[in-house]
Amino acid sequence: MPTARFLRRFLRFCLIAGLSCAAGQADTGRGAAMQIDVAFLAGQSNGDGRAPASGLPEPFRAERNDVLLYSHLHGEAPNADGTLGKLGPLRPGRTQFPAGAFGPEIGIGHTLATELSRHSPERRLAIIKYAKGGSSLYGDWRAAGARGGDDGPHYRIFKKVARDGLDALRTLHPDARIRLRALVWIQGESDTSAGLEIAKSYAENLRVMIEAFRSFAKEPDLPVVVTRLSANQLKLSAPDRPEHAPFWAVRECQDKLPSLLRGVKTVHTDGPEFSFLPDRLHFDAQGQLAIGIAVAEEIVAWDGAKFSIPSPAIGP
Repeated sequence: MPTARFLRRFLRFCLIAGLSCAAGQADTGRGAAMQIDVAFLAGQSNGDGRAPASGLPEPFRAERNDVLLYSHLHGEAPNADGTLGKLGPLRPGRTQFPAGAFGPEIGIGHTLATELSRHSPERRLAIIKYAKGGSSLYGDWRAAGARGGDDGPHYRIFKKVARDGLDALRTLHPDARIRLRALVWIQGESDTSAGLEIAKSYAENLRVMIEAFRSFAKEPDLPVVVTRLSANQLKLSAPDRPEHAPFWAVRECQDKLPSLLRGVKTVHTDGPEFSFLPDRLHFDAQGQLAIGIAVAEEIVAWDGAKFSIPSPAIGP
């Protein structure tokens, strides 16, 4: 049953979606100069999305043509030119599985795009997404950073998708100004299954990855929003689970990260609006939409001056 808080948010964004119908039909081809604000989305299965789109309220099911989504799904073949990812209007269905599912990009996209349109009709939003279910920060998303060694396989893919996505945006809108607005990180579950020591290293591993990506993107002040593991993920958090102690260690690391690194916010997901599928691990449609809205609200709450500085081309 949706909570009163979620219903208030839902009604507000249903109204926003209705008012934004005209914007949703905007031309996404070549044309007038505009500003494109870019949000990167990365993580594991709850970042990819396991919630069936059939559970979405109607305003969020349709394509929104004023929001571009560039996404690569694990297992998709490279494009003919070697790039990874596909560009199109924001819509549900760009998840590894199940077919027709969606992730946080829907709530993020609708919320941020509407906020941007209030400032200027020439501002557009693009989300660049790569997430892989079951992937770990300590291994798969490891960033070499100052420690040397190699990047983890999914971090390498994410950097390529980020670069290819920005190139695709510049090709589609050659006169547009690109602004890198935020990195959204939705991950942590896999780091609870490798023992307590790995879990306790989560904050340092994520700090290194964030700093490495900021350097790669040539944006040292790129805002970062991290979603915290939910106490209601009982498949991991329950006292009788082997992941119990590592789970709470990862959560503690996620809580303290903003004190270790500037420009980082942690979104808590313990509230009843962040509801789950029967597996008690993956967020359902209401939960995924609530995550996207909450993340977007944190991005909007940032000092707007940080988003007015032109972004350079992303690093090699």
